[in-house]
Amino acid sequence: MLAPHFTAFYERFPSVYLELEIAQQILDFDAGHLDVAFRVSHKLPDSTLIAHKLTELEGLGVASPAYLRAQRPPKRPADLTKHRMVFLSAQSSRLFRFRRVDGTGPDIELRPSPNIVASDMNFVKELAIAGAGIAFLPLVAIRRELEQGSLTAVLSPWVVGNVALYLLHGSRFLPPKVRVFRDFMLDALSVQGRRRGGSSTDGGLHML
Repeated sequence: MLAPHFTAFYERFPSVYLELEIAQQILDFDAGHLDVAFRVSHKLPDSTLIAHKLTELEGLGVASPAYLRAQRPPKRPADLTKHRMVFLSAQSSRLFRFRRVDGTGPDIELRPSPNIVASDMNFVKELAIAGAGIAFLPLVAIRRELEQGSLTAVLSPWVVGNVALYLLHGSRFLPPKVRVFRDFMLDALSVQGRRRGGSSTDGGLHML
């Protein structure tokens, strides 16, 4: 999702040096000398950082065709209790909110119990492809696998919400190169000026 925008930024501003750090653990802005961070989260703690909400990331339940041939596919969220679940670490104790795609009916809240938990999204995806169970991942991360058929959507009438992608940075008085990068990304992702306090420490994609 972000790589094409990073490429477009560099082509427009080739004199700006980009250094990216991909991290699962929480990194401190000051100690890590970070300028900007991208964070996927359902809720950001209050802090002195400025956070821009870039986009909502809807999650979709997926499993391998082989797993779904061996197990009866779930028809409703409550059926997940009968299935093996593969979660990201951040999802392991989270309350999932299922929303119907067509907008009908009330949301359903459920806290499924995982059987396998991993900290890396790509590894969770590979586990699902290998038949380990059902995973809930952002659609942007699994679109290719759905098109290729290595993953199949389950509970397709529902999506899982409450997760968003944020851009975070420090003081409002930003160096020109940071301000240009921020404005470019906000424009590229059509942000409508939504700001709030972020987290003084952050995990995810970081820019030094």
